[in-house]
Amino acid sequence: MKQGKKCKIIFTPSGRQGLVDESVNLLQAARQIGVDIDSVCGGRAMCGRCQIEVGEGKFAKHGVLSFATNLTKPNATETKYLEKRNLKKGRRLACQCDVLGDLVIDVPAASQMHQQLIRKEADNRLVDINPPTRLCFVEVRKPDMHEPSGDLRRVAEALIEQWPSRVSVSNSSEISADLQVLVELQSNFEKIKLAGHSCFAQWQSYCGSYARIKDADIRCCYRYWFYHDVSADL
Repeated sequence: MKQGKKCKIIFTPSGRQGLVDESVNLLQAARQIGVDIDSVCGGRAMCGRCQIEVGEGKFAKHGVLSFATNLTKPNATETKYLEKRNLKKGRRLACQCDVLGDLVIDVPAASQMHQQLIRKEADNRLVDINPPTRLCFVEVRKPDMHEPSGDLRRVAEALIEQWPSRVSVSNSSEISADLQVLVELQSNFEKIKLAGHSCFAQWQSYCGSYARIKDADIRCCYRYWFYHDVSADL
């Protein structure tokens, strides 16, 4: 039995290509090769989503000569669509043309239909989250004239007492602060950052308080404190 002529079709931008029988419908040929061209009207030239463009000329990379004449001329259905709706020059409806020869077909983004792909199976995995910088809410005791102590010391004591699992030091004196921070601490007592046992800086903005921790700006909310444990980095 004599086999019919085979035509080579290359689809861009996907790069998929294959051999199809001559006179096969272009939309059907695309599906045979594995190229998803959108079409919701069942090939009746109503939706206009299967628009394609024919690349013309010699494509040495693929070894083909592609011309618009390698597709059948617009039939009555496609011509009727062209009369009712605007179609960019050079575009055809894949559902209304048949393959007559080798082709390089460009599928515009609006005509591409991508199926959802599951790259790998989902699995339950336990993740141990132990970041060195943690967000802690603390309640700091009020100053007491009978038991004088600095603001920073009371903050440090609150961290050690209320978050023993997150603070590696046991003595409040091990947490220090720069002079500039100590000066601003009293007025901004409820907004502070502690970094690596040392408070580097703090400042105000329209949306809260910020501090610089190891050259990284970290946002602070009202009455929340950031404590960075240097020992966790070692």
